[in-house]
Amino acid sequence: MRKKVTLKKSRKRKTRGKCPHLEIVTVGFCREAPTRKPIPLESIEKEPSLCTSGEYHLCPFYRESLIRPFLEKVRGYYFMKNLYYHPAHLWVKPGRNRVSVGLDHFGSRLLDGVSSLQLPEPGSLVKEGEVLCEVKCGDKSVRLLSPVSGTVVGINESLKADPGLLTRDPYLEGWICEIEPEDQNALENLLHGESVKNWIEKEVDKLHRILEERLGVVVADGGEIMPGLHKQLDQVEWGMVARSFFKKRKRR
Repeated sequence: MRKKVTLKKSRKRKTRGKCPHLEIVTVGFCREAPTRKPIPLESIEKEPSLCTSGEYHLCPFYRESLIRPFLEKVRGYYFMKNLYYHPAHLWVKPGRNRVSVGLDHFGSRLLDGVSSLQLPEPGSLVKEGEVLCEVKCGDKSVRLLSPVSGTVVGINESLKADPGLLTRDPYLEGWICEIEPEDQNALENLLHGESVKNWIEKEVDKLHRILEERLGVVVADGGEIMPGLHKQLDQVEWGMVARSFFKKRKRR
């Protein structure tokens, strides 16, 4: 007896064609950019780019990567763990025979919208707790106090052309000046380390009390200051805020 054999029909494998408009290129990514945007390698090589030049250190993403290991956040405000702080919201970075001075993040949020800045003159003498420079935000102004006593040996020329750098990039491009301290132990009287966290906590609480209880200004969820605070306050109210946060002497 013959066996009936059933043959299975072979399935033809469908060949997938490639769209003639498809172009395959090698791309690169910046690990520090907030969005992972592909950058064609060909365009990087042909067009001038900070990424492939010796000036990559000018890229804001690269510069931010340098300070990120030192940044710490307290109640929505950043401080750098390797810096020293004066209670009038100026930071101090020690260097060789001189210190760099700038505005801290908390202060930068209060002064959002800088329109002009009067810098100290190189060679001028400054005293701790006395006026270092004057900042204007529209029709409001505040005088920032020097965190140390000494001689101004350098200023940030970039602030003359773009005073807004003071608050947009307070820990890098927005530094104010360099001072040669008259007392090499001046940093010992400034805030540093764990004491900075406690200080910022108290400053945030005080700000909330002043804005909400005394001035009736609503603070955003999370406790951060809304942009353009100076526009919401009249001269008397602004004076109260300025005296509360920019008119202090350092801790003794």
